Amino acid sequence: MITPQIPYNEVERLKALKAYNIIDTIEEEDYDYITKLAAHILNTPIALISIITENKQWFKSHYGLETRETPRNIAFCAHAINNPNDIFIVNDSRSDSRFSDNPLVENAPNVIFYAGVPLVNENGFAFGTLCTIDNKPRKLDSNQIETLQILAKQVMNLLELRKKTKDVSALNKELEKYTSLFNKSQKLTKSGAWEQDLSTGKIIWTDEVYNIHEVDKTFEPNKNNRISFYHPEDQTKIENGLNKTIESEIPFDESYKFITAKNNIKWVRTTARIINAKLVGSIQDITSEKEKEIELSYQENLLNTLFEFSPIGITLTDYKTGKFINVNKKILELTGYSKEEFLDLTYWNLVPNKFQENEKSELEKLIKNNLCSSFEKEKTRKDGSSFPTITKAFAVTDLEGRKRIWSYIEDISAQKEAKKEKAQLNKIASLLAFTEEQNNRLRNFAYIVSHNLRSHSGGITSLLELLNEENGTLVNSEIFQFLMKASSNLAETIHHLNEVVEISLAADTKKTIDINLNQFISSTIETISIISKNANVKLINNVNTEINIKTIPAYLESIILNFLTNGIKYKEDRKNSFVKVSSYYENNFIIIAFEDNGLGIDIKKHKKNLFGMYKTFHNNKEARGIGLFITKNQIEALGGKIEVESKINEGTTFKIYLPNEK
Repeated sequence: MITPQIPYNEVERLKALKAYNIIDTIEEEDYDYITKLAAHILNTPIALISIITENKQWFKSHYGLETRETPRNIAFCAHAINNPNDIFIVNDSRSDSRFSDNPLVENAPNVIFYAGVPLVNENGFAFGTLCTIDNKPRKLDSNQIETLQILAKQVMNLLELRKKTKDVSALNKELEKYTSLFNKSQKLTKSGAWEQDLSTGKIIWTDEVYNIHEVDKTFEPNKNNRISFYHPEDQTKIENGLNKTIESEIPFDESYKFITAKNNIKWVRTTARIINAKLVGSIQDITSEKEKEIELSYQENLLNTLFEFSPIGITLTDYKTGKFINVNKKILELTGYSKEEFLDLTYWNLVPNKFQENEKSELEKLIKNNLCSSFEKEKTRKDGSSFPTITKAFAVTDLEGRKRIWSYIEDISAQKEAKKEKAQLNKIASLLAFTEEQNNRLRNFAYIVSHNLRSHSGGITSLLELLNEENGTLVNSEIFQFLMKASSNLAETIHHLNEVVEISLAADTKKTIDINLNQFISSTIETISIISKNANVKLINNVNTEINIKTIPAYLESIILNFLTNGIKYKEDRKNSFVKVSSYYENNFIIIAFEDNGLGIDIKKHKKNLFGMYKTFHNNKEARGIGLFITKNQIEALGGKIEVESKINEGTTFKIYLPNEK
């Protein structure tokens, strides 16, 4: 058997065949009629319309044969397509060296006689054949050959007609899609199109033009009544403008007040130009934009006032040069500079030399990752003295692509003093054996500090919310958004400080109860089961079912939730993540271990800051740096301690030691 040659233009032939979208389609009556006719005229038991693909011979119609396809390498038709202009005839395949041992000859359907006319398109590509087959040798006369060729041409005509029909259908669908898209875009942009035939005066509107005028489609626009919708003060202007465009062909583009059929006042932008002896244009409802434009001046003045009189220092700095671009009054009060003096400074004039390298590194990270950052830093005054601050910095890019940094600088000298005073009170209380009197004094002091801070923070928040309610568009301003963010961050900081105070002072008043540790952890896991499922993190409770512990349930639940959610938050995406909880006794402690296989922590690098307030170790946008700090305080309030083991990209294990009170 000789394998058929591959046509020299095979790549182009297959590409052209694909455009007909014929392979593996269902049987069709028109093609079956031709094969039946060919078999009857030539008196053969089998007639086929075959298509040669890359690796098979597939039959679009198969009269006298049940099979719908064969491998290409044994197909007679694969030989026939190599001579597109000639009929391919094998009178007796048994005596033909190319086919004598072909499986189609030796076995069913026993192809002894074969005659196939190539199906050739207008570009000369042969896709297959119309062929007839017999299981005995025979010859065709000239009339039979001509008949087979005519029928093959008819097959090709059907294929071309089918292709064109599908192409037209596809074009119609595409046109419908673009028409729908055009109508939707006009509705979305509140913009309609219109045209006026200059010879007949006939005016045509799109749907959105009717919507803007608030009339139904029975309304017939003309040269006069369309002008009547414009405000009386503007009717002459619009009419003169359109006439000028008609006379000079200079495009028209103006905005005017507009009164709809329902007596609603709008602002519209009207355009017009001459195209092919027609006045063609658009009308767009710009009421919302115009109202914003009118209010813009007032908003800018209001925002400037908020910026200037904010109780927190605000600066805008060019990252590349460090030069101050703008500052408010509060930062001038804190530093003692005039505004002119301040704008001659760079950011680094406010940073003590010993902190500059560290702060540069933090700002580089900020810019690189487009993050916001909060850190406690000292700032330098004009007189050379320094004061502690909480500085919150936000990286932004202006309209020209320049990197800028907004800084919100809060003087925390009072808080520092309060902390120092609190520490002294704690020391005194410890020396006096924590008598009730000393505890009460410390508690009262802490409440006064948190109450005063909350009062100031609440006042700032209320002022901003009041301004936003009176001027709803303020929320779109960048400065106002940063003020709202600064206020929110201040409130969050105070909340965290107060929470730590509550833990420290309230522990001795909380009652401990006896709970089953395994059941308690299972219940806690259930509360975050949806979170763990969505994050694809498996939570495993291996705690001994017989361990009971005497503790404060609220604190223990908070501790468990923090370590479980941290395990979810800092998972390693490429692993099958888990957080496993186990427990055991050691000396006088019950140890609860939380093991995960997540991102891990660089213990060597972060050991000193691991449980510090506002310390974070990964670029997780949800990280606040307060969870471990509060959790450690809660554990210590329960009389326990915490240890940690961790390796980067391998995981972390926290061990909680709690007193074993029997």
